[in-house]
Amino acid sequence: MPVQDLSLPQLYKAFEETRAEYIAENGRRSTVSRALTEKLYSRAYLVMTAYCSRDNWPNGIEAQPKHPFPPLLATLVRMQIRLIIGGDISGPIRNLMRRGKPATNPIEHLDQGWAVAYVFAAEAGVIKDKKATATVTVAFNITPRTLQRWKKEQTSHSVHWRDLVPDNVQEDKVGEFLESRMREAGARYLQKGPLATTRKKPDPYIAALRREHR
Repeated sequence: MPVQDLSLPQLYKAFEETRAEYIAENGRRSTVSRALTEKLYSRAYLVMTAYCSRDNWPNGIEAQPKHPFPPLLATLVRMQIRLIIGGDISGPIRNLMRRGKPATNPIEHLDQGWAVAYVFAAEAGVIKDKKATATVTVAFNITPRTLQRWKKEQTSHSVHWRDLVPDNVQEDKVGEFLESRMREAGARYLQKGPLATTRKKPDPYIAALRREHR
């Protein structure tokens, strides 16, 4: 079953199982493998994503959530924050850090989320754009292959495009809202993202798409 179809209790159970593996390996070795550390943090991320999802807040954020935030996970997050405030990072996070690999910063990750949300909303018929992929690739100056990778990443993280739409946005304005955010994200990505370099000649594929949209 895809992770996006799992409930918060199911995701938390998977987190607890991985946490037990982590504790067991930590007891046998001086350091825990990077693969297991990444698995633990990925499952923690999925639990938090499920908690923040619209499905968990059917009556809005002013009401009670369907499932509460797991106290143990809240404690672990609090401990991480306390270390950061003290100017330190925990051993597991050090284990996850990779030298020489530029990480996608949170703003870029959110901008990618707007790009994916626009495409998924178009597929759902909320946005009337039969060439949504072309629209996004032009706005972000990326290839369809890159957009497909972003879609897979967002899906694997259990992120639904509806989660990016605030409750106070009227249903008939959702498409307009997503398009506005997508275009703002595209402009920001071009200025500060990995492709923010001066090019004398545009990518021929992007140039062809721009001609098509004229």
